[in-house]
Amino acid sequence: MQTEKNPFKVFLHQPLTLRRTLLALAVLAALAALGFGAYRGVSELMLEARVRNETPRLLSFLRAQRQTLVAAINDYKAALGSFPPDHVLGRDPLMVDAVTNQLLYELTGTVYNPAKQTFTAERFEPVAREMIRKLFGVDDFNNAVAVGTKPKQFLASSESIGSWEAHDDPDVNVLRPNFYWEGLDEVMVRLEVSPWRYNASHPSHNPNGFDLWVEVRAGDQHLVVGNWKEAE
Repeated sequence: MQTEKNPFKVFLHQPLTLRRTLLALAVLAALAALGFGAYRGVSELMLEARVRNETPRLLSFLRAQRQTLVAAINDYKAALGSFPPDHVLGRDPLMVDAVTNQLLYELTGTVYNPAKQTFTAERFEPVAREMIRKLFGVDDFNNAVAVGTKPKQFLASSESIGSWEAHDDPDVNVLRPNFYWEGLDEVMVRLEVSPWRYNASHPSHNPNGFDLWVEVRAGDQHLVVGNWKEAE
């Protein structure tokens, strides 16, 4: 009885020619590509799962920092008579830039140097008057004192709130959430956290107060942590 020949064995025992060599290399390359594609697919699924698992921890960090900021803003009002000013772009109609705001400087307090016309917050570079006018639309910070005097500090510079440079050289900063734990670096490629957004002139959610929130992109999720019920 004639046995069926194995085509793979037949291929191996045939003379090695350039054409057969190229064919073998093409087969190996195709198998390698399939293997790499499968590896990348599994890696992507594992990364997405890690992002989902780490997101609740991130939200917990943000909620704690939100409470710290809300308390600081309310203390500011109790001491100075009004909420910290926000960045008003125009009055008619009223338009507010919630992202680029001066909340960091108002809550930490600044020292004004009239000779240089600069405002300095603890741990941060001096900011010229012309720069705060350009970035925040104001000529002064409300919580500013003369050289040799200590400003009221509603948010201690040592608190782990964090900052982000809205302008580089000279550095001008806004408040940004600060968070870290071991292993976070591996999922940061899928996490995007905005600076703290602030609107006291025309809040949408707290008409008698202020809106304070941060936006998060975690994988395919768009999340908001704010000081109103739906975003708590």
